[in-house]
Amino acid sequence: MESLRIGFDAKRLVANNTGLGNYSRFVLRVLLEFHPEHTYYLFAPHRGNMNLYDDISSHPSVKMVYPEGMLKGSLWRTFGIAKVAKKLKLDVFHGLSNELPVGISDRVFRILTMHDLIYERFPKAYNPIDRFLYHLKYKKSCTRFSDYIISISQMTYNDLLKYYHLPKEKITVVYQGCRSLFYEPIDSDAIGQVLSKLHIRRPYFLSVGTFEWRKNFGMTIKALPNLPNEYQLVIVGRDTEYSKSVMNEAKQLGVADRIIRPSNLSDDELKALYAGAEVFIYPSRFEGFGIPVIESLVMGVPVVAAKGSCLEEAGGKGAFYVDPDNVDELAEKLNLLVSNSTLRSQMIDFGKQHVKQFDGRVIADQINQLYLDGVHAKK
Repeated sequence: MESLRIGFDAKRLVANNTGLGNYSRFVLRVLLEFHPEHTYYLFAPHRGNMNLYDDISSHPSVKMVYPEGMLKGSLWRTFGIAKVAKKLKLDVFHGLSNELPVGISDRVFRILTMHDLIYERFPKAYNPIDRFLYHLKYKKSCTRFSDYIISISQMTYNDLLKYYHLPKEKITVVYQGCRSLFYEPIDSDAIGQVLSKLHIRRPYFLSVGTFEWRKNFGMTIKALPNLPNEYQLVIVGRDTEYSKSVMNEAKQLGVADRIIRPSNLSDDELKALYAGAEVFIYPSRFEGFGIPVIESLVMGVPVVAAKGSCLEEAGGKGAFYVDPDNVDELAEKLNLLVSNSTLRSQMIDFGKQHVKQFDGRVIADQINQLYLDGVHAKK
């Protein structure tokens, strides 16, 4: 079995507890489980939160690489990694979060994961400086620094062709999966304990995601008056200016007392919230993929999501899809799911079949084959 020396940009892996961090840790965990024959070098600008990745860093196939010398932090990540990578004689370098360091030798197979181009599609949703930096760094990584690109969805694949005019043969769609935690069974007592602790009663709808305009939580708030009064809405997401306006609207609609917003949840508590939910609502206007949809389907919870991005890829037949501006359509689908137990059970079964393609073994094998093909092509 061929053994490679593979480097990763691990900034998000060591510090980010949400999307890009979860993706990075997912990729490393499935590769370590199914392809431990390689040596994996994790380039991190600092140690971050060790609790997020101690199982990864302690694996015998993993070597952690931190800054040494004058360059630190972002400067080291951008300009210092290449020098260390050369000393380590890497075969592969994988940028897990939209970018690659400057100067990685073209003798190394340089592969990049692109998650989305939302900053190109919705520029007004971003701070102008952030948008400029994303465009500069990510476009250069795609067009100049990379040999190959993994797109996490067909939607992102299409956007790479549209905005960066990349050749089709340079990109492959490799979906991502959710953490193994969500595949492990949870009993009703554990769910009940978490709900009691958080003062949540059943039945309830669940939404998860950062409170920002793109996530479109306001649509769900507007639908709530047209849903059965006994249903609460549980929203798990970091506070922003947008969340204040959404909650003000909830007060005006008279539904603020039906909204629960737990914070600082452990992974087990979040899992219990998924498991206890009647329906998961994800009306986001645009996503690179939509991992919360996968997490819901794995937990046996049907989904109502928005049309127009990649959520149809994530949810398959385990979800209904609505116009992100049509509140009445959202309320109609939710009422249908809570009133028709046969339909709900059917969608749960569809969802469980659909998520099989996001299995860790499938994804690990796809990525490993890309590494091997790329290295062989360099020789």
